[in-house]
Amino acid sequence: MILENITSVFFRKMLIAIRYKFIFFIFVVAFLLRLGFVVFYPQGKMLSQEPLCADGLVFEKYALNLLKFGSFGSLELSWQNRFLHLASPFYPLYHIFLSIFYFIFGHNLVVVRIIQIIISALTCIFVYFIVKEIFDDESIAKISATIMVFYYPLINAVGYI
Repeated sequence: MILENITSVFFRKMLIAIRYKFIFFIFVVAFLLRLGFVVFYPQGKMLSQEPLCADGLVFEKYALNLLKFGSFGSLELSWQNRFLHLASPFYPLYHIFLSIFYFIFGHNLVVVRIIQIIISALTCIFVYFIVKEIFDDESIAKISATIMVFYYPLINAVGYI
C-alpha cells in the first residue's frame, strides 16, 4: 500500500516534469525561431528603426500622438488630412500597447519586436493549454503547439509594427 502510493506519486511527478519540460522546450524553440527570423530575414531589415509597412506607420503615428498629445489626434496636422488622423481606423489596443513601451523604453522598435516575439512564443504555450483543456488529450495538445511553433504567419507577424 505504501509502496504503491510512493510509486504513484513518483510517476505523477515525473509526468508533470516531462510536461513542463515540453512546454519550456516549445517556448524556447518558438522564441529562437522568431528571433532568428527578425534578425536574419530579410537581410536584417526587421531590426531597423522604421516600420516596414503602411499599417506600421499608422500604428506608430497614433502611438506617438498618444504619448505627445494624450489622444490619437495631432494638433500639428494640416487641415487637409485632419479627418484622416483625428480618429484611428483601427481599434486602439495596439496603439496603446506601443505607446506604453515607447513610454518605458523610448522610441525603440527593436524592443517592441522583442516583446512581440515573447508574446508570440507564449501564444504557442496558450494553444497547448487550450487544446489540452478542450480535447483532454495531451498528444493533440503537443501536436497543436508544435504546429503553432512553425506556423509561418505567426512567425512573420512578429517583425512588423
